[in-house]
Amino acid sequence: MQRVVDFARSGIAFATVQHAFRRVTHPMQLKRFREYVANNGNCWQKLERVEHFVLDRFRSACDNNVPVRDLDVKRWALFQAKIENIDGFKASDYWLLNFKKRNGIFSRKVTKFVSHREVVDKSIIKQTVDDFAAEATKEYTKILA
Repeated sequence: MQRVVDFARSGIAFATVQHAFRRVTHPMQLKRFREYVANNGNCWQKLERVEHFVLDRFRSACDNNVPVRDLDVKRWALFQAKIENIDGFKASDYWLLNFKKRNGIFSRKVTKFVSHREVVDKSIIKQTVDDFAAEATKEYTKILA
């Protein structure tokens, strides 16, 4: 849209604009394009930027192992919608449901925390299991013999 608006300055015939940009079919489109460029995009483009912002914040929170609740996602969306100047945007439950479906996000209940210490001790546990299995096999062969 920016390229079309830059090309279609005063003194250029509409037929010339149509020849350069085949998708522009009506002079009213030029008026709408100028309006969109002045408003920094149309509504769908602004909503798309809101979604990208929220998704980036969500991924960054997940990478840092920060719990993210639905309210957090809604707050991020409202914050970005205010910056994008989207009037009447409500981060409703329905918007949140569709956002989560589009991006493959599922709500989960945390039932167990795995600390870094437990992950580090996994190798020690494996070594202990192997030692026990070797000792049990040795004792078992003594009993059978």
